[in-house]
Amino acid sequence: MSGVKIFWFLLLLSYNLLSQTPFPDSLVNTEQEMRSVQYGIGGGLLLPFKSKNYEGGTGGNLFLVVRSTTPISIRANVGWYSADTRIDYLSKGSSSFLYLELSILLRAMTGTLQPFGGLGIGFYSIDNSLDKEVIDYFNQLGFGVKEEIQGGAGFHFRGGFDLLFESNFGVFMEMKYWLYNPEATSTVYPLDHPSNETEVSKEIELSNLNLILGLFIIL
Repeated sequence: MSGVKIFWFLLLLSYNLLSQTPFPDSLVNTEQEMRSVQYGIGGGLLLPFKSKNYEGGTGGNLFLVVRSTTPISIRANVGWYSADTRIDYLSKGSSSFLYLELSILLRAMTGTLQPFGGLGIGFYSIDNSLDKEVIDYFNQLGFGVKEEIQGGAGFHFRGGFDLLFESNFGVFMEMKYWLYNPEATSTVYPLDHPSNETEVSKEIELSNLNLILGLFIIL
C-alpha cells in the first residue's frame, strides 16, 4: 500500500473513531462535556537521540490536535531539526530534516496528568550537506562529490503525557520513534568532465528516537 493510500486510510479511520459513541460521562471532564469537538494547538523543543547515521542537533515541533468526548484524538504535526551526520554510510557533514505527520492518539480523559500514546504516518524531506573538508579532499584529487538522501513516507510511534495547569492550558512531554529508511546516493565526478558521474546508492537507516517538550492550548 502506498504512503498516500495509508495517509487517507488513517484520516478516514480517525474521522470514524471521533464520531463514535461518546466516552462515559463519569470519565469526562465537566467542561469538556460542553463541546463535542475541541481543537488545540501546541509546540515545543525537539531533541533527537543519536542514531547510526547522525547525532546531536535540535529542532522544533508544532501541532494541531482535534479531539472529542471519546478518548481518541488526531494530531497533525510539522517539525524540523538539524544534526551532524556520522560515519556509518554517510560522509562527514550535516543534515536538515523537515517532516509532516498525522497521528492517531489514545489518551486518558480525566485528572491533571493525562497520558497518551499512538501511531501514524509521516512525510520526510532531508537536505544533506557535506563537510568542507570532505569536498576539499576530493577536489585536491581532481574530483567533485555530493550525497543526496531521498525523501518519502515513513511511520512513527509516540507516547507521553499532558500536564494541565488549567482546563485549556498545560505542558507536555513525549517520546517519538520514527521509522524511515530512505535511499542515499553518493556521486563522484571528474571536475574537468562533470557529466561523467559515478553513483552508488544504498538504503540507510535514519530511524530515530526524539524527545519533545512544550506547551499546548485548547481553543
